[in-house]
Amino acid sequence: MTPKSLRLRTYQVGFGDCFLLSVDYRDSPSRHVLIDFGSTKLPPNAPADWMQKVANDIAQQCDNKLTAVIATHRHRDHISGFATNGRRSTGKVIAQLKPDLVLQPWTENPALPPDAEEAAIPTAEKGMAAHQASLSAMHRVSQHISLKARATITIYARWKTVRETRSIS
Repeated sequence: MTPKSLRLRTYQVGFGDCFLLSVDYRDSPSRHVLIDFGSTKLPPNAPADWMQKVANDIAQQCDNKLTAVIATHRHRDHISGFATNGRRSTGKVIAQLKPDLVLQPWTENPALPPDAEEAAIPTAEKGMAAHQASLSAMHRVSQHISLKARATITIYARWKTVRETRSIS
C-alpha cells in the first residue's frame, strides 16, 4: 500500500477542534481519521445546527466510512460532537461511519491497564499526584512519537501534502 497524498481538513467549529485526516493510496481505498470533534462556542453567525452540518460533511468527505476516531483528551471543546443524545445527535452521524478503531485518552489515569474500557477518575486526595503522573506519561509518549517521526520522516517526505480548510454552508 503506497500513499499518494495526504489531506488535512480543519473544520471551523468555533471554540473547539475538529480535524479530518485523509490518506489516499495508489492501489487501495482512502483511509480517514477524525481527530477530535467538539465545540463550546460556535463561530460567529453560525446557525444552531452548525455541528450537524460539520458531521454531515465529514460523512460525505470520507464516503461514509472512518478508519479511526481519536479523542485527544476529555475536554468538551474536543469531544462534545461525539455525544449521541439529544435532538441534534452529531455523535450518531459519526457512529454510523463505523470507525475500525477508536482511541480515547488515558491520561487521566496512566496506571489503567491497556485493555481498560472505562475511565478511572482519581480521588481528590490523589488528584495532584495523578495529574503529575499523567503529565509525565504524556511527555514520554510525545518523546517516543518524536523519535519515531524523525526515524520515518524520509518515508513521508514523498507524500504530496494538501491542507484544506472546509467552509460549509
